[in-house]
Amino acid sequence: MTAVDAPAPSRPRRPGFGKQVAALTGRSLRAFVSDPRAVALGAVGPILTLVILSQVFGSIADAALLPDGVGYLDYLTPAILVTTAVSAAQVSGQAFLRDMGNGVFDRLRSLPVRLAVLPTARSLADVVRYTAQAALVVAAALVLGFTVRPGLAAAFVVAVGLAWALVWAFLALAVWVRSAEVLQSLGVLLFPVMFTSSAFAPVERLPAWLGAAATVNPLTYAIDAIRALALGRPAAPATAVGVIALLGAVSAAVTIRAFTREPA
Repeated sequence: MTAVDAPAPSRPRRPGFGKQVAALTGRSLRAFVSDPRAVALGAVGPILTLVILSQVFGSIADAALLPDGVGYLDYLTPAILVTTAVSAAQVSGQAFLRDMGNGVFDRLRSLPVRLAVLPTARSLADVVRYTAQAALVVAAALVLGFTVRPGLAAAFVVAVGLAWALVWAFLALAVWVRSAEVLQSLGVLLFPVMFTSSAFAPVERLPAWLGAAATVNPLTYAIDAIRALALGRPAAPATAVGVIALLGAVSAAVTIRAFTREPA
């Protein structure tokens, strides 16, 4: 009799890119939800900012300084969506840097996982978290008396897109600087950037030097675009939306290229 060679065992197929992203995105979200303190801070922080600023500045704001027919709460809410996106992106970069340093990615590299999946999953998980934060901000604004206009849904979508682009930008910074101290220092610089913008007052109503700084502040254009949509203004923020998309695409490409070329 002739011996028949047993067929070689087939190697298990590596899950596709989409399945890997979904699995690691779910992992990040489960880790976040399992930390009640992180959930509470993420939910309460933006709402407190909206409530405090709207009540403090709203009580002293001159209606003549705002666009016609717009209350201060309506003016402020889109800005809170943007500042919340900036804060969420900063937290994302810090968390990614922490995973790079504590061996999480080293363990994942030993598995059949595409390296590009890791930052992609992180960005999606953080955008999901931001979307929940933004929804809570809008809900709180409605309770406080925010006026719903036809462009609110579009403003919300653009704000989520901005958060996605900023998350990728901070992931790129994390991969580049590889230092928690440097990244935190950059985060500190964000506070004056937020206040030297059109977030809390129209640019034309600011002191000359502050108005000049706000005019060249990229956040001003993002805030103005989202505000125009939320207030139902006819101005189409196509340029701002294009810049947001370009920022996200370039930052994603830089992050993935740097992360997959160098060990984490």
